Amino acid sequence: MRTRIFLSLLAFALCLPLGAQSFQESLFLNNYRLGYRYNPALQADGDFISIGEFSLYSANNVGASAFLYPRGNELVTGLHPSVSTYDFISSLKDLNQKQSHVNYSLFAYGFRTKNAFHTVEISARGMYGAAVPKEFFRFLKQGGEEVYSFAGTRLQGQLYAELAYGYSRKIGDKLSFGVRPKLLLGLYAADYKFTRFNIHMTGEGYQMNIETALDLTNRSGKMETSEEGYLQLLKWQAKDKWRLPSGVGLALDLGLLWEPVDGLALSLSLTDLGGLFWHYGNAGTSKGDANITLVNDLNYEDINFKGLVEQVKILGEKLLQPISLKPADRRFVWKSIPFQANAAIRYKMPFYRPLSLGFTGNYSAFEGLPYAEGRFALGVNPLSWLDITGSAGYGTYGAVWGAAIQVRVLRFRLHAAYQDGFGGTIPYKSTPLKANGRTIVIGLTYDI
Repeated sequence: MRTRIFLSLLAFALCLPLGAQSFQESLFLNNYRLGYRYNPALQADGDFISIGEFSLYSANNVGASAFLYPRGNELVTGLHPSVSTYDFISSLKDLNQKQSHVNYSLFAYGFRTKNAFHTVEISARGMYGAAVPKEFFRFLKQGGEEVYSFAGTRLQGQLYAELAYGYSRKIGDKLSFGVRPKLLLGLYAADYKFTRFNIHMTGEGYQMNIETALDLTNRSGKMETSEEGYLQLLKWQAKDKWRLPSGVGLALDLGLLWEPVDGLALSLSLTDLGGLFWHYGNAGTSKGDANITLVNDLNYEDINFKGLVEQVKILGEKLLQPISLKPADRRFVWKSIPFQANAAIRYKMPFYRPLSLGFTGNYSAFEGLPYAEGRFALGVNPLSWLDITGSAGYGTYGAVWGAAIQVRVLRFRLHAAYQDGFGGTIPYKSTPLKANGRTIVIGLTYDI
């Protein structure tokens, strides 16, 4: 019983949100300087520098409501006896995932030449995520001597620098195209996954058969090997530190902007087509069997910090042998970065040009977590120094909405955007009750 309680708490923690993509209202902000990230064909009407922009995108394909159930005046988990196995398990995905993408633009410069607009940008980007299979929760819920497979359990992340050059040019009076090649320099990356994790309950406890694989870059150093032949995760050899990037890659943004009549604009773009070859200088594999014998039952109300620490020690001792990593050959592995396809239509009202209406569409795919949505959008420029946009629509996880604002003070332009799904969050936790994708953006530019 105590083992199941601990594993359920661990699994629930993994599925909670840990918190980028370009925001869909980019086309509806008047002279938004960094619109080339949404579509490289978009041109600013003057030279500028970006003092910095931060964006965070998080996505989860299952929300907290899949684990929490109201019972009278109480809120119980899906493991409670009053919740049927069918109701609990049917609310989960085959692979329950959480991902976050972080982007920080360190510097960007945009300038116009006679026939084109150019941009240069240096950014730091990262992404991390976790995945837990449905079978894990079915085991926690019903147990029994059936053999369960937790293969697919995974933790991963990567951090890299990006140097990009953008070129946009008009063809005639109505069509513009843009291209933005990027050089990617990998800093750190890790990928820890269970390629096999079979478990079943016996009369005395649990029997497990485990196989794992770890890929870790060695920019910080090379792992040491113990006398027993196992990798020591927390010991590093300073003499083996790498000063070179741990990975290298290329990516490309492409875009078209067509303005067939005055006030009407059609935008199409593909962004982040590419990835990196990572050098995993620290690689390891492990496999083996473990037998965990049940000890005294522990009730839910008995769980406390001391009890959890004791459970961790017990589980750690039993699982250490089959998951202890032995060195594997260093290897190069290709990893794609989050790809996006964007489409939008904007029409400026002839009777009131500061008002524009239109539609946006977006599709993204990364590591088995695809997402698509469509929105109705509007933008208004009521004052010379103020732009406001809003959008609402429907996506893979349900109804979505977004808003953005841009404020101009002298030559400075401050912009911020927020996108989310409907469905609410756990108070004070910002944990979404339903599966969703969320984007937060804030940045500052200066007109030269």
